[in-house]
Amino acid sequence: MHSTWGMLHALAPHISPFFALLSDGLSGLTDGRSRILLDKRLDPVERRCALMHELVHIEHGHTGCQGPRTERRVRHEAGRRLISPTHLLEAYRWTEHPEELGVTPRQSSSTCSRHSQTASAGGLARR
Repeated sequence: MHSTWGMLHALAPHISPFFALLSDGLSGLTDGRSRILLDKRLDPVERRCALMHELVHIEHGHTGCQGPRTERRVRHEAGRRLISPTHLLEAYRWTEHPEELGVTPRQSSSTCSRHSQTASAGGLARR
């Protein structure tokens, strides 16, 4: 599991996130170079997930709006960095509330979904 704030300082020390009231449905935005905007209404867990998502965009050199396929890939990668699929599946044995794991429900389902696809592609049977 990665520290989102530590990763921000390592990957992009010149970027300081700004907090603003973003349009409904948007948690964060980046121009891919010098700015990250996070919705000021986010709770700490949502903020952590949104920041990691935007950092993945920066790391891949994405600028401007991305298509649904790229967004899905970024969401999966951010999810894997926030919590490993193994830890997530183990944790689901004791809770069904992903917020307790430090990820949003969308991020946890994305991570589980990607893990299932990887396991299936690797010849592992789903249970």
